[in-house]
Formats: sequence, C-alpha cells, structure tokens
Amino acid sequence: MKFRYLIFTFLMFAVSQLNGQEIALKANYLEKIKAEMLVEWPKNRTINLVYHGHSVALRIRSLF
Repeated sequence: MKFRYLIFTFLMFAVSQLNGQEIALKANYLEKIKAEMLVEWPKNRTINLVYHGHSVALRIRSLF
C-alpha cells in the first residue's frame, strides 16, 4: 500500500511539473492589477491581494 502511495505521489508531482508555472517577469508582473488600481471612483472596485511566503515585505516594496 505504501508503495502505491509513493508511486501515486511521484506521478502527481511529475504531471504537475509538465504543466509547470513560469517565473513572472518584473516588467509585467501584476500588470493587470496595477492598471485596475488606477481606475478612479465610481468605476473602481475592491482588490484583495493575498501573499504567501517568507519574502512578503520585500515583494511588496518591489511592485511599485
């Protein structure tokens, strides 16, 4: 049973790597959200940004 679980886990990891995520470029990182934040009232809306990880403060400073 443990062997099946190990194989299943490996296959799921391999499949997720095939779809892989690209690293965001600084030139266009969150470009759509930045443009949305420039919209003036009354056409604007609430935008919630959720960050996860150990370098949150560094990332926030480098956005703008």
